[in-house]
Amino acid sequence: MDTNSEDIGSPGAPEHAVHDHNTHEHNAHEHNIPGHDERVKRDWSSIAIYGIAVLAIFAIAVFIRIRMLNIYGFFEPDGYYHYSVIRAAVNNGFQIPNVLGISGWPVHGIVGEPHGLYWITLIPYFFLQFFGISYYTIMRLMPVLFGLFNVIGAYYLSRYVSKDKLFGLLVMALVALSLGDSARTSALVYRGDSFITIFVILSLMLAIETLRQKDGRKKLYLAIATGVMLSFCNIVWNGAAFAFATVLFGFILLTVISFIFDKEELLKSSGYLLASFAVWYLLVNFYRLALGWVTSIEAFTGVDSILLLILVAAGWFSAYYLARRRHSLSSLAGTKARRLAVASMALVVGFSILEIVAPSIVYSIFIGNGFITITNFGATIEELQAPSPSYFYQSFGVVLATTPMTLLMYLTSYLHSVKVFIWLLVMLSFALYFFMHIEGDGEGFLSGRPSIKPSIRAEMVLLMAYLGLTSYLQIHVIRFNSIVAVPIAIFSAYTIYWLIAYAKKTTRKPVYYASFIPLLAMLALLSYQAVSYTSHLYPADAINNQFIQALQWMKANTPANGVVLTIWPDGSVVEGVANRTSVTDSVGAQRNSIAGPFAAWILGSDPDGQFLTSNITGRPDYLLVRSTWLLETSGIFTEAGINSSLAQSYGYTVLSQFAEGQNATDRVIKGTDGQQITTVVDFRNETNGTKSVSSALFFGNQYVPISYFAMYDQSTLNYSIFNLTKPNATASGDMILLLYSDVPRPGYFLNVTGTMVFGSLIATSNLLSFIYFCNNNQCRWNSSIAGMRLVYQNPDTKIYRINYNS
Repeated sequence: MDTNSEDIGSPGAPEHAVHDHNTHEHNAHEHNIPGHDERVKRDWSSIAIYGIAVLAIFAIAVFIRIRMLNIYGFFEPDGYYHYSVIRAAVNNGFQIPNVLGISGWPVHGIVGEPHGLYWITLIPYFFLQFFGISYYTIMRLMPVLFGLFNVIGAYYLSRYVSKDKLFGLLVMALVALSLGDSARTSALVYRGDSFITIFVILSLMLAIETLRQKDGRKKLYLAIATGVMLSFCNIVWNGAAFAFATVLFGFILLTVISFIFDKEELLKSSGYLLASFAVWYLLVNFYRLALGWVTSIEAFTGVDSILLLILVAAGWFSAYYLARRRHSLSSLAGTKARRLAVASMALVVGFSILEIVAPSIVYSIFIGNGFITITNFGATIEELQAPSPSYFYQSFGVVLATTPMTLLMYLTSYLHSVKVFIWLLVMLSFALYFFMHIEGDGEGFLSGRPSIKPSIRAEMVLLMAYLGLTSYLQIHVIRFNSIVAVPIAIFSAYTIYWLIAYAKKTTRKPVYYASFIPLLAMLALLSYQAVSYTSHLYPADAINNQFIQALQWMKANTPANGVVLTIWPDGSVVEGVANRTSVTDSVGAQRNSIAGPFAAWILGSDPDGQFLTSNITGRPDYLLVRSTWLLETSGIFTEAGINSSLAQSYGYTVLSQFAEGQNATDRVIKGTDGQQITTVVDFRNETNGTKSVSSALFFGNQYVPISYFAMYDQSTLNYSIFNLTKPNATASGDMILLLYSDVPRPGYFLNVTGTMVFGSLIATSNLLSFIYFCNNNQCRWNSSIAGMRLVYQNPDTKIYRINYNS
């Protein structure tokens, strides 16, 4: 029988046998096809170019994130606190303590961060310790690794929108170059939000897979996996409520959109995500109540949040019921307009029920005293401020100009009073992306065919929720710039990719080639900004080598059970470097009940020793003060609860330009800020042989005598204070402080190193006494209850031993 004439489709020929036969036939003649070798070479060339591009993106991502590795320690005080917890855990057999014994005094602060934040270091250290790698090194480098995870995760998340290699490379590049993302994923930065993004990405990928699967059992398994991954977010960062809220928001959008546009199958698939929410809620509370991995009730995890979940489930069941019976219930679901009206009414009713029954949930979501900002402090924590235009640009650069959503986000930095309204416009502007469609999308470079037609895509809805929620957070608080970086990168890359693909679609090649110019210019500018900005990074909260040296001295020269009183951010560094107990710190013992009275005491002019012996401080052993506290005066002022009308009296001005002149009787030193303020200090030789000094301020042509003039020798710590109120009773109560060095400066009477003008109330404060007017011999601060003895000093830090009289 002639096998070539056999009926290939006959029942007697198994499908796999037919396939194998044809495959063999094809392979036998493939190499005889003209141009085959050239096509293989092109494929390998494409793979090589793609691989080189990926490696280059990883290299630049690492490069801009390791710029601070030459600096000791961690980027901010929180890192030192977390280091103290990890050190305690290692010393305790890898058991994370419930209470950190050196955090807070006289009552120690609990370890309030979720345990996952510490497992991120403890788990790899458990294995790497045998190779001589310390947990200190792992802590410093782990954020960089998670930065690479963000790059990779963003790429795989973006493949649900398009598998094109150019699009994927753009997403990776925009995350790698994002200063917003690197702000939390650079070496030395150790925070919960340094590690949260990859878990959010994985949660969204699992949610999308839940919707894409056809088999109901697989959908259920993936929905459960989504809930489990969402719960991982909560054991990494106590601000992870936004992760659950993102998927919840996406679910609500899917429900509403699929109901309105009559997408019954999508509506049915989205219902499986209800299992995700139930699993997440049960797991997070199990972690908290049974395992202690989560130590506090976080947003959406309390008992009152059950109502929210019930309302969401009821909304979905109602929508699905109406969708299944849209013909018999045509008065409610027969047309798009009617379904839109029903959906709108359901949202209003659900929100009203929440507002009446559980207003705390509404407050935490829309006001932000929990969902957005979790702190015991007032306005003194810089990262809780709203972003300014310059902050937005520093975080994302020209990428803000690539989508309508990001442009509107940027607009909110100018229009603070209408943020929620502009955010609603951000959400509405997403409609554009339901028309910008890519067809026939392969895995080549620019392989997709762009089109303009309406298309409701579930993955685009969830990405819409991702950017929508994170942009809302970013609009209100600067701390979320890393979290919003990934969705910004995905939508920015999609916009650019779609436009280039559309230009390719035209018959005009110059238009297509020209479309790459803005892209290359943007990447070049982002690269320049990232490298330039990161090259000048230094630790936050004025952490510097001199401060670290002082703490290393403290570790070597003070009792192990010594208790240190200092400002709350510095308290964490005391714990981490000196391994000494701090009365307050930036995380575990961040208590306004202590910080407020301390701020009032440090800014007060009364040497009240009772503050030291009260149950607030519990008789600390040492006082650590820093000259850099002057940079924190506005925050200290706020925490002290002083009336804001007195802010000017607690302020100060630094003068940067100096000039000196003399004649037969007078030597005059002038200082200016280069704009409005000029100080004049006149050292005069009187005719009777005595010497006098006078000082004044000039505001333009206005002359203001000054009550106090002080001199401080930065080399010897010697100081002099002149009270000039007697010769001129109408003088201002302000103070001019002249900083100088006893090292001679050729041609000058004094080697002036700095001049400051202090307001009348800060001029007589304990703060200035401890920074400038205390030395080994005498101290302007003098209490009948306790005294201060200077035991260490350098230009940044002074450490006093507190001696109690009884």
